[in-house]
Amino acid sequence: MHGVAVHEVTRYSALTGEPEADAILIRPGVGNIVAFIKTADCVPILIIAGEERLLIHAGWKGLADGIIKKSCSLLKSPVGAAVLIGPAAGPAYYEVGTDVIDALGEDAVIRGKTEIGYLLSLSETAAKKLHAVLPNANLHDSKVCTMSNTEFHSYRRNKEQSGRNVSFMVS
Repeated sequence: MHGVAVHEVTRYSALTGEPEADAILIRPGVGNIVAFIKTADCVPILIIAGEERLLIHAGWKGLADGIIKKSCSLLKSPVGAAVLIGPAAGPAYYEVGTDVIDALGEDAVIRGKTEIGYLLSLSETAAKKLHAVLPNANLHDSKVCTMSNTEFHSYRRNKEQSGRNVSFMVS
């Protein structure tokens, strides 16, 4: 979707199929389930906060529109959260225009300028936003670039031929 919709899973709701959302929040007491998000250059973010689990699909649009702030604000026990930023388009290859930089504002982490745009670090931009809302989180960035590492799917590299990377959590 590339937006800010959050699907909340509680013991009173079921998670079946693939909800139209860019984040999945799993509340305590749900039981044993597996939840996943699919990405192809966007940033997968996995968060464990107490007994809650949060999976976020964060493309530049979602980052600009506040998917991290919105979904993390729903956590009931965010102090000391463990955060993993998974493989995403890396700053050596992820070229964007001024419109993207303007949309992200001061949170945009730019790693270079090209003839037609900027080299944006999606994962560092996500980390900056995560630190703002989860200042005490234990954050780990995989620093894996989906565009240069052919073990991962990349829409920018392979266009419509690209598959999707799956990041999952078990509650």
